[in-house]
Amino acid sequence: MTYLIDWTPRSREQLMGLVRFIDRKWGNAAVVRFISQLNFFLKIIEEMPEAFPVINEKKKWRRCVVTKRTVVFYKIQNRTIVSS
Repeated sequence: MTYLIDWTPRSREQLMGLVRFIDRKWGNAAVVRFISQLNFFLKIIEEMPEAFPVINEKKKWRRCVVTKRTVVFYKIQNRTIVSS
C-alpha cells in the first residue's frame, strides 16, 4: 500500500528555496535533474517508508539521503509520511 507524503509548511518552503538556489547557481537543467532524483526517492518512501534508517529512536525520525548535500527527514504516522 502506498503512503501519502504530507509536507510541513517549513519543509515545503525549504524545498522551494533549494530549487530556486539550484536554478540560480546551475540553471534549469540542474533543477530538472534534482527534481527527478528527489521524485525517485520520494516514490521509494511512499512505497517502502521503512527502507531508510531511523536516526532518532525516541521520535522515530528517518533519514533519506537524496544527494550528498540534500537529506529528507520524515516519520511515519498511521498511513502518512510527515516530512520535516
